[in-house]
Amino acid sequence: TLHDYGMRVPMLIKWEGTITPGQTYDGIVANIDVAPTIMDIVGITPPADYEFDGLSFKDVLYGSKKPLREVLFGELGHSRAVLTKSWKYIAIRYPEDVQAKIDAGQKFSGWQGRELDRPYLTRNGHLGFHASQANPNYFELDQLYNRKTDIAETQNIYSQNPEVAATMKRYLATALSEFENRPFGEFTR
Repeated sequence: TLHDYGMRVPMLIKWEGTITPGQTYDGIVANIDVAPTIMDIVGITPPADYEFDGLSFKDVLYGSKKPLREVLFGELGHSRAVLTKSWKYIAIRYPEDVQAKIDAGQKFSGWQGRELDRPYLTRNGHLGFHASQANPNYFELDQLYNRKTDIAETQNIYSQNPEVAATMKRYLATALSEFENRPFGEFTR
């Protein structure tokens, strides 16, 4: 899930003699940053034709508090997200064939025979079921959360914050522009 505990997971690192015990970093780091960090630490230069999605956070390990990134992109199934330190925006856009079935009122099979108006966001019905049960706004097409006041992401405040929503949608469109032939509704037209 792109909701809380899918994209917000604590990380602990111990490296005696290098990392000062008890230090914290509240910037945005992701699993895609681990490989570039390890390669940076050991001094390996990746081949010229190889691109990492992540960034090295080696300086953070040595005590830097400088933000590694301002925006993080995530995707899972029919959903895409961007988050900043203060906000998370999740968009759901179904492929045209799936959206046509939704528009026609077709029902979708859910986990253990449940009937759904929309399919889960991921092909794994078990995970889709549990994610939809844990996230009250799971099927809402546009979701905006204030990460400072609603870390559990229970209140979708998309319609109450049009300026923030517009900014986050621009961040998402920018992230999606890096992918070729990966349509995602109005973001990639």
